[in-house]
Amino acid sequence: MRLFSSAEQFLSLTEPGTRGCLILDMRLPGISGLELQQRLAEQNWKLPVIFISAHEDAEARAAALRRGAIDYLPKPFSCDQLLASVRRAMDDGAAEIRP
Repeated sequence: MRLFSSAEQFLSLTEPGTRGCLILDMRLPGISGLELQQRLAEQNWKLPVIFISAHEDAEARAAALRRGAIDYLPKPFSCDQLLASVRRAMDDGAAEIRP
């Protein structure tokens, strides 16, 4: 597991070919989670995304899922819920970063 303090840090430090999934908060400093998801899609990255948020926003949730997010978990969520989402992301077959 790698942690990043911002979307910008993720973009600058992530190597192509890295396997995994991205767990994103909707509200990040700088680039928002939705903006990062959009940038990744524009660059044709095939990285599964799971969103988490303490601020329920039906429109943001719908946009994230419409753009291909694996899940959107409102806080608080259980470890079991998060693990189930990560398993789905890793089983998806698209769990590889490809810019």
